[in-house]
Amino acid sequence: MVSLIDDKKEREAAQKKLSLLLMLSRFRRFSVQMATQQPSARIFGEAGSASREQFGQICLLGDSGAETQQMLFDGDSREKIKQYGSIGGRGVGWLSTNGGIARPVRVPFVENMNKLNAFIRDSMAGTL
Repeated sequence: MVSLIDDKKEREAAQKKLSLLLMLSRFRRFSVQMATQQPSARIFGEAGSASREQFGQICLLGDSGAETQQMLFDGDSREKIKQYGSIGGRGVGWLSTNGGIARPVRVPFVENMNKLNAFIRDSMAGTL
């Protein structure tokens, strides 16, 4: 979204709002969900690294380059990823929670979205 804004002032204003939203989300205990094909510090503006640290969980699916891993994970996590080797494939990758060391993760493929949505709805309604 941010990269689609051509006007520099408008883009900087959107980056500031995103950064503020991320900081408030941890303080106010609400969740901000973001997904990107190519993470970049430019998305978050001048305080890019500070904003990225506001994420409670970071999930990287599939194989990625060293630059992407460096942007998302600390040195201990990157070393673990390097030692572990490729775990590529659909729905597999790495998850770090609250800045902890990344661990392998597998995201299941959902074949029946209606069934999943019904389960979520029933869980939230307390009917399970």
